Amino acid sequence: MFIKFYKTIHNKFSRFFAFIFFLRYLFGLFFISLAIFLSIPALFDYDKKANYIKFHLLENYNFNIKNYENIEYNIFPLPNLDLTNVEIGFKSISEDLKVENMKIYPDFFSIYNYENFNSKKISLKDSDIQFQISNIKPLINQLFNKKKYLNFDNLNLRIIDEKTSLITVNNIRFANYGYNKNLIVGKIFNKNFKIYLDNNIKNINFELLNS
Repeated sequence: MFIKFYKTIHNKFSRFFAFIFFLRYLFGLFFISLAIFLSIPALFDYDKKANYIKFHLLENYNFNIKNYENIEYNIFPLPNLDLTNVEIGFKSISEDLKVENMKIYPDFFSIYNYENFNSKKISLKDSDIQFQISNIKPLINQLFNKKKYLNFDNLNLRIIDEKTSLITVNNIRFANYGYNKNLIVGKIFNKNFKIYLDNNIKNINFELLNS
């Protein structure tokens, strides 16, 4: 009787188990194909594709890439283009932003289609700019008023009047998306501060902490 019961169960569920094992191989094939799809771009010569990337940054972020040291593709943690020692110019001011590390996170299919390159977000780490106080308003708009996703990690601003140094704002962190959207934090006079911006950067709420 046990054997008969076993045969009945086996006949009813054998197809189900076969389907489960088939899915296992199907998922394995999918992940292998995805890994190959994401890995192949590491073999590309990105200096030849730099003009497409520069055009995208100029059109969507108003960043004019004047110079960079190196550009390479990374898979982890998400596919990104990593540019080092970047010099960024702006249309409305003469000063340049110097960035040690810029990461551009492209749309999924843009990693193969650079003629129609598009990005999800960009991240700038360890940036520095020295600018005239008369340019503070256009610079704020250039840096923080973006429709595309953008974040700064450790941005340093040095404000001067002609050749006289006025003030330095250090360790600025900012993102125009996510949980801390439009929140600027950093240090001024060796004290931490927070600035809350509205979406149009017309209203600013400044808070100097522990003072």
